[in-house]
Amino acid sequence: MRASVLTLALVLAAGGAAAQNFGAGPPEERLFGIQSETARTPGGETVVRGFVENRGGEWVRRVVLLVEGLDAAGRVVGRAWVLVGGEIGPGARDWFEVRAPALGATFRVRVHSFEYLPRGAG
Repeated sequence: MRASVLTLALVLAAGGAAAQNFGAGPPEERLFGIQSETARTPGGETVVRGFVENRGGEWVRRVVLLVEGLDAAGRVVGRAWVLVGGEIGPGARDWFEVRAPALGATFRVRVHSFEYLPRGAG
């Protein structure tokens, strides 16, 4: 596990795909930053992994990501949802990994849903 986290950190530092979520739009787009990459597990499975960052000022929990596999024309060819574990404080991040939903040309990762942590609970 430690080796895979270190590998992920190195790959992300070297220029993983970054989603820029600034300006107007739904909270799922404004409050979170996502960095992700595709990788192969030791067993040969393709996974999408990375982290989601809470850019808002409130604690959140039950963050669900939607990972979509896209073909060369940009059409969705598969979907997977992943629950990001734990509570995420302002400015903090949490890691995720999910089996690739399809062997598409690219993958799109976005926040599907989340809950604010009740005040005083974080």
